[in-house]
Parts: sequence; C-alpha cells; structure tokens
Amino acid sequence: MTQQGLLALVLVVKTHHRASGFFANNYFLINFLWNAVSPRAESGLCGQKLAMSEFSFLATPEKGNVDAILLRPKKAIALLVLAHGAGADLHHRHMTALAEAFYEKNIATLRFNFPYMQQGKPRTDTPAICIETFTNAIGTARQKIKGVPLFIGGHSFGGRMSSHYIAETRDKRVTGLIFCSFPLHNPKKPETKRAEHLYDLETPMLFLSGTRDPMGDPSLIKPTIKKIMHARLHRLDTADHSYKILKRTRKSKEDVYAEAARVAASWITELNEHNRGKQYAYPR
Repeated sequence: MTQQGLLALVLVVKTHHRASGFFANNYFLINFLWNAVSPRAESGLCGQKLAMSEFSFLATPEKGNVDAILLRPKKAIALLVLAHGAGADLHHRHMTALAEAFYEKNIATLRFNFPYMQQGKPRTDTPAICIETFTNAIGTARQKIKGVPLFIGGHSFGGRMSSHYIAETRDKRVTGLIFCSFPLHNPKKPETKRAEHLYDLETPMLFLSGTRDPMGDPSLIKPTIKKIMHARLHRLDTADHSYKILKRTRKSKEDVYAEAARVAASWITELNEHNRGKQYAYPR
C-alpha cells in the first residue's frame, strides 16, 4: 500500500470509529500509524527536525491522564497552550500544522487531549472538566518552559474553552488568548450568545478566522469583536473553519498556516512590548 493509501485508511479509521470501542481500544496504535504516515509528522514546515517531547499529565482526578505534545523552539518568544477542536485530537493534521507553524515563528506550544477525546468518547466534556484540564495543562506547560509570556487558546471548541477558563479563573498569568476559528455559532444558525462572556474580559484576544468559516458569519463576527475590550480580528482569505483554502481564488501565495502564525507572532511581539511599557495602548 502506498503512503497516500495508508494515510487515507488511517484517517477513515480515526474519523469513523471514534465513537466505538475500536478507537478506545486501539488509540495508541491508530495515532502511531497516523504519525508515521502523515507528511507533517516528523519534520517541520521547512523539513528540519523539531524539538518535540511527548508525555501525559493528569487532566482531573476523576478523568485521569491525557496525552500532550510540547514543541519548543530554541528562541521562544512565547508559550501557547493549544487545545483541539470538538472532533479531532491533538494528533490531527490541522493541530500538527498549527503547532509547527507557530514553532517556525518561535512560539512554543503545548497541545493536549481533553479527557473525552483521550477516552474515545463522542461527546465533549463539560465546561467544568475542560476548565480543570486547562488548569493542569497550564501548570504542566509552566513546569516545562519558564521565562516567556504565556498564551492559551486553540481550534474551535478548544479556543472557546480557553475563553471560559479565563472567564472562570481570571488567571493573570495568561498574557493573551489566541482563537483559531472561534465557533461564534453553529453553521447556518447565526447568533452571538457564545461571545457574551468575552465582553467583560480584560485579557487581550486574537481571532484568526477564515473568510469562508460557516461558524463565523462576517456580518456578526466583526461587530462582536469590536465589543471586546482588547481584541483583534485577522481574516484568512478563502479559509474555512479548518483552514482549507481555495487555491484558485486566494489572493495571497503565503501558506495559510504560515500566515496565521506570522500574524500571531507579530501580535505577541506587540503585546510583549506593551507589557514592557513601550506602548500606551493595547494593540487591536
């Protein structure tokens, strides 16, 4: 079987057997195969070996341990605790691509599984479980990397849960939130209730959203973000919720993940300068 064929087979298994005992019983085997055949599995965007470590940490006493991966560039400017979306784990190509793109811009990432994903369950954990998992993920990240500003966020559901962590804890250790496709509403059901808890948060936020994201209606997401105290929106041209682009109509030749990481790194640098007293206003 070709590498492409094996990659497709593993993707089908990961996608369609998550809700069954098959995925739970073969979690590590499936992810080993996925990492073995994924083009981004062992090297970064430029082909170099990544400074990567894999481990587990206690998510909650009730739910047990979850897997995590740390990517640590030599000259890290920030540490980002990065959570996955509702339907795919930390090993998914999208999560890997995000982490590697951030790595290229000297942003260290710790990405992890929520307990439901670790256990192969179809339903997401409660916000309380997610918040406790974030608490322990941040503690683990800080044990691994010290001395750089801390950011949290994630793709879709993971980013949303990071915002609930801040709303619940008001953790002053967190310099900012980075949302990769914040799920403002369900597809074809435009509303803004999911953003209501953001309006009184002082933590700076960066929204990296595609122009074709069905969960971020342009007529809603722009005015919603304007209501937030310290928030910036960057639209990724032709990208959908998973950052898939339209090559024929996309104006920029820049890789979409490289674009997202570049914007995030610039925003982080601005925040770091602000926090050192070099600016008098938060970057928007």
